[in-house]
Amino acid sequence: MTKQIFLALLFLLSSVFSMRAQSMSGMIVEKTDGPLGPILECNTPSLGVLVFSSTIQGLEFKLNLPSKLINQAYRQKENWYILCVEPTDRRYIVTITCPSCEAVFYTVEEIPPTIPLYFRIISDAPGEEDNNAGEKYLSEGKLKEAEEGFRKAVEAARENPKFHHSLANTLMLQKKYDEAVRSFQKAIDLAPNNTQYRIDLERADVARKSARRELIPQKSPTGINKYGFMDKNTGDIVIACSYDRVWGFSEQIDGLAKVYNNIATQSNPRAILKYGFIDKTGKEVIPLKYDDIYTFSDQIEELALVRLGGYYGFIDKFGKEQIPVKYSNRDFKFSEGLAVVMVDKFYGFIDRTGREIIPPKFTFAENFSRGLAEVVVGKDRGFIDVAGNFYKGQTRDKADKEVAKRRANGEYKAVLAKIEQANEAEKQRVAVAKVKEREAEQDRERVKSENRN
Repeated sequence: MTKQIFLALLFLLSSVFSMRAQSMSGMIVEKTDGPLGPILECNTPSLGVLVFSSTIQGLEFKLNLPSKLINQAYRQKENWYILCVEPTDRRYIVTITCPSCEAVFYTVEEIPPTIPLYFRIISDAPGEEDNNAGEKYLSEGKLKEAEEGFRKAVEAARENPKFHHSLANTLMLQKKYDEAVRSFQKAIDLAPNNTQYRIDLERADVARKSARRELIPQKSPTGINKYGFMDKNTGDIVIACSYDRVWGFSEQIDGLAKVYNNIATQSNPRAILKYGFIDKTGKEVIPLKYDDIYTFSDQIEELALVRLGGYYGFIDKFGKEQIPVKYSNRDFKFSEGLAVVMVDKFYGFIDRTGREIIPPKFTFAENFSRGLAEVVVGKDRGFIDVAGNFYKGQTRDKADKEVAKRRANGEYKAVLAKIEQANEAEKQRVAVAKVKEREAEQDRERVKSENRN
């Protein structure tokens, strides 16, 4: 496959579109017969539309047009790049660049109005396209799909150490430690001077050994009231006795153990307990900074309520705060995609991603029901809609009629779209968490089987 690709005249509904690559280092353009995904159009119906799809990271587009022609800046949606231009019979140039590629120039002629033309940009390096796809899936938390992409990249270019390393990292995230060790070792065989590869191999080997251990809580053998973890089979202490209390590795989060330390000092002897979670290597996955961590899945699926000072929020099993720890209430119940939250003495509403849809400004608030929530502002009682409009002193029936008018006028489209977007993001987060949970369970069963053998 050559570095320079010449695309012949393309015919579409009697309009001619030609694209010629004059410097095609690292990238190739292929015309597709139609949309590879949702139909993407420009806002103005008369504009011509060029749609490019690619998994190559960091693509940038520039159109060189005569000044009197309309040039809409390109828009990006995921891996789609949409160029909107006023159709013309005059020539102009599309320039495409990316951080690791030389600039590619295309001559464009006679773009037809209203009908999108679709193209796909790929890399001409063996395996690069599959590797890019793997990185995309990895960024989305789709570990199985990412693994498949990296395996295809390895198959296409077995002598590329980067692909073996990418595959190994994805295997590590799925706790497939034996395979990860082999992939890291292959990357080192191909690039023996790469320090990072060696560090990652050591990390994978430690994780593999830890996964095979059955760890149980153990009090310090020195007699002090500190606790760590002992390998049940060998009697070796593998996680230092440095905690004031520990729980078992299967009591709350599979693969993690809840621990706490008392950080009281002589000048302030009152007990100050800080909770967190560690993995079987002793790494603090959820740092010991919270005043309490409550059981997962009690209120919001796959999240744990945490307390810091007098404030509450939610974290996932990787320690990421999904809902900021800044609210005064600990009871979060979602209704119609929104939950009442309290900041100091004022109430507001958040969506399922923790984004504040209606700022805290009410002295009292109830959950939404049929598009309205009852609230109090000072001495005034009434209802609010999802946009935060206050229907002071109105009955429910009268407020319903006002909401119906606003809905008919499309006033809620933007905010309802945000709420729906948050709901979908929540579903995806939970789905990813459940996939990881299943993979972790399969990995534990595999380790048990290997230990029995």
